[in-house]
Amino acid sequence: MRKMLLAIFLMLISIWCFCFGVADNFAALLYASIILLFISILVFAIGYSSDEKKK
Repeated sequence: MRKMLLAIFLMLISIWCFCFGVADNFAALLYASIILLFISILVFAIGYSSDEKKK
């Protein structure tokens, strides 16, 4: 459950990085948002699969 909540938090940070990167035309934030997006998807999948194994 904690990993899934961490993934949601990382997704929120990714969205904010994307918004600020587009608004300021700052490429580093855009790349950071894409990296955080994939990391959050991976963490969510790991958290979901570990919760399913416990049941």
